[in-house]
Amino acid sequence: MPTTTATPDPSVTPITEPITQPTGVPATLVPSPTATQAPIPTTPPAGEAANGGHSNDDALQEALINQGKILFETTAGGVGCALCHGLDGKGKPEFASPPNRGATADMIWNALENRPQMSFIVLSNDEVRAVAAYLEVLATEP
Repeated sequence: MPTTTATPDPSVTPITEPITQPTGVPATLVPSPTATQAPIPTTPPAGEAANGGHSNDDALQEALINQGKILFETTAGGVGCALCHGLDGKGKPEFASPPNRGATADMIWNALENRPQMSFIVLSNDEVRAVAAYLEVLATEP
């Protein structure tokens, strides 16, 4: 196989300084649990027709419940409330975690603030409302 030698291009300036990561940009391998979440809607879409004939309030409530389900099952604290409370919200005896079906936003806030075992879960006000909306629906299931 023939060998070739490359001659440097005189029009190209060689890099003499080390390449560094931009300042102010944290390096991370694990994305934030909330980085990929869709925002909880606060403004209804224009007109009922955009919602398949449902009222804007129904569409907003459905979006809130869906967001709450995502938070409950997988996102809150990086693992979801379901880790201890179960996907059905009935609690898990092995963790001594109480059922939380039908919990209100106030009940969730109280648990997050006053129970050290839940200190790893950090939720915004909107996220707490979304989880509470989902737990209200979960309470109606067998």
